Amino acid sequence: MSNNKLTPETESNLRKIHELNNTLDAIQKNVKDQLNSTLKYNLRDRDNADLQSTIDDIFWNINIDIDAKILTVNEMLNAREQVIKTDLSIQQMDHEKTYLSDMFIDILNLSIKSHDCLRRNGINTVGELTDLSHDDLHELHTLTAKSIKEIYQVLENNNLSLKTGLSD
Repeated sequence: MSNNKLTPETESNLRKIHELNNTLDAIQKNVKDQLNSTLKYNLRDRDNADLQSTIDDIFWNINIDIDAKILTVNEMLNAREQVIKTDLSIQQMDHEKTYLSDMFIDILNLSIKSHDCLRRNGINTVGELTDLSHDDLHELHTLTAKSIKEIYQVLENNNLSLKTGLSD
């Protein structure tokens, strides 16, 4: 089961990121317009080329500084957006695993021998199977090496695994 719908919290975070991007763009334009206006006003009656050149250099450096800061903020926002998307993917995978864990082992399409052996040992759901450790699986009564190999393969194909560590 794959659910591509964003959670309300994720949608809200993505909206905030886009609003911040728009605000940064507006701030950058506003600062540049104000600097341009101020420079034009202060220079309108002056013919000093050195002063103009110095002011142009200052204006250029200010623009570069603003652009660099906006780029840094945009990179941070993009990184945050990636974290949100990654978190969403993890939530979806966790949801799918939870969904699968409640399902009967029949959905794994194991061979009859492996399926029946698990059932005889009280393993009825995918969750009960993935809660076993490797040692637990090997200790199941009448489970052959071939069946164990099949179970490992089926779990891997479904992005599932046995519990790590030793049995309690």
